[in-house]
Amino acid sequence: MRTSGILFPVFSIPSRYGIGCFSKEAYDFVDFLAQAGQGCWQILPIGPTGYGNSPYQPLSAFAGNPYFISPDDLIKDGLLKREDVDGLFFGSDEEKVDYGALYENRFTMLKKACDAFLEKNGLSVQDLIADVARAYSAPVSTPSPVHSSTADGKAVMTASTADGKAAMTALTADGKAAITASTALQNLTGKMVDGAATKATLSGTAAPLKKQTDSGIRVKETAEKACSCDPWACENEADAFKAYIRKESAWLADYALFMALKNAFGGASWTSWEDELRTRKPEAMQNAFQEHAEEVIFYCFLQYEFDRQWHALRAYANKKLVRIIGDLPFYVSLDSADAWAHPEVFQMDKDLVPTVVAGCPPDAFSPTGQLWGNPIYDWKALKKVDYDWWVHRIERNYEFYDVIRIDHFHGFCDYYAVPWGAETAEHGTLEKGPGIDLFNVLKEKLGRLDMIAEDLGNVTEENVKLLEDTGFPGMKVLQFGFTSWDSVYLNHRHIRNCVVYTGTHDNTPTRAWVEEISDGERDFTRRYVNSMNTDYGAFTWDIIREAYRSVADLCIIPLQDYLCKGRESRLNTPGTADGNWQWRLRPNFLSNELASSIRGLVEVYSRVPKALDETV
Repeated sequence: MRTSGILFPVFSIPSRYGIGCFSKEAYDFVDFLAQAGQGCWQILPIGPTGYGNSPYQPLSAFAGNPYFISPDDLIKDGLLKREDVDGLFFGSDEEKVDYGALYENRFTMLKKACDAFLEKNGLSVQDLIADVARAYSAPVSTPSPVHSSTADGKAVMTASTADGKAAMTALTADGKAAITASTALQNLTGKMVDGAATKATLSGTAAPLKKQTDSGIRVKETAEKACSCDPWACENEADAFKAYIRKESAWLADYALFMALKNAFGGASWTSWEDELRTRKPEAMQNAFQEHAEEVIFYCFLQYEFDRQWHALRAYANKKLVRIIGDLPFYVSLDSADAWAHPEVFQMDKDLVPTVVAGCPPDAFSPTGQLWGNPIYDWKALKKVDYDWWVHRIERNYEFYDVIRIDHFHGFCDYYAVPWGAETAEHGTLEKGPGIDLFNVLKEKLGRLDMIAEDLGNVTEENVKLLEDTGFPGMKVLQFGFTSWDSVYLNHRHIRNCVVYTGTHDNTPTRAWVEEISDGERDFTRRYVNSMNTDYGAFTWDIIREAYRSVADLCIIPLQDYLCKGRESRLNTPGTADGNWQWRLRPNFLSNELASSIRGLVEVYSRVPKALDETV
């Protein structure tokens, strides 16, 4: 089914609060998409960012970015007053995010809203921290298929629990779990070891738990049954907040405590924390929950409010026949709640130090390679538990998105591992990834997988086969096609099952690209798209038209290209640390005339969106 969409990050949405958020302007953009005949809104990762502000280095693979919480909604709900917001400085440039100003002032405002929320709903920190502790030790339900469509086209996202008894566990002095029963519901938590995950069937029942004394995989078991309450169906906010804590227990308590401790240690990485907390000793963890209870509940509130606001915005978009395409980073940051809470997921030694980190081998552009520094997954250990952490990660992301774009898809086929401590990436090795096995398990546990594979870069027979085996559409970027002869990225090499882009978040906006390429490349581009326009803005629209012409089922255009923006609107320059992830659209910049022009392309090239239940 042919359709089109616009690439536009949440942080780039206009707002009076220094960064794009889930405010009226976000809803206005959805209205613009519908008016322009667009069926998709592609965004960048929406996780909480740390040092460098990159959405591809989030502090959690499961959490949302608190900066995106709309202050207007908090005012509307009576949690803030207008003067609480207007007196704060969030930056002076309406076209550029000032992350320093946000860091200094945003959390002050959000903390005031959290205090008001607790008071308004008669909730106490001490009662809630007890709920967090209980949820922390309760299992998450075995995933059921979550991505099948109902008759009205809305994704069904359930996680039914199995009707089995959970194994009772006894903690030994060193924190290892002794498994005393054979049927259990469990999930990876980073608190217990020496267990193997149950294998779920599509009916949601759990298979017998087999003890694996050498797996090193940690599991969590309890006699309690996981809460299946939908927070957004609760009658009052107090019950909704408690239900949310239970529902998201697989990651929320770990993340909230991680952030509280990170603040307590002055922002230092968890790898430098005092040993008992770094290694998550049970008594130290218990004490930390109590000592930092107020901060833990604050971070739980931020995630609750983020999810509540995003849930409403996504529902609005779906009602307008706009699907959300999200972006899933392949790796996680070493300084993340995931690496701290789940060292068993990664290749780490007994002291929780990575044995290898991610990178890229040397090439003509980088003679010493690229050293990324991310921890690398322990795929052999993950396979023993049916990739449980990945299953829950994908399940969580389908709570955010209708379609998931997987960054660095080639990493599932093979990855480059550099020894820990190396100063360059020259002496790494190419290792095999999980391949199709991971996606078979994901499909078994979660049902249909609506995904886009970012398959750019070095192409091998193995990469091509994995893409074919999954059935996911790959990406075709026209800018890449026009700079090499008979490239696979040119329109005549496209297939239906792919996504065509003029450029991505890592590319120069097309208007600037047209100006910067060589005369020979510009001439070839002109001849290929049959454009005699000497005006670079009109030339840019000719290239957009070429993307719409493609046989590709889905066409995605960055918003900057429609606006003929220059280099100042570039989102990211790979290999650089400064000046990225900052561009913002000026308020009231999108016009009815622009929407009409885009819709004209949609209609000419048969990309009018259909009802969500008809899309694939």
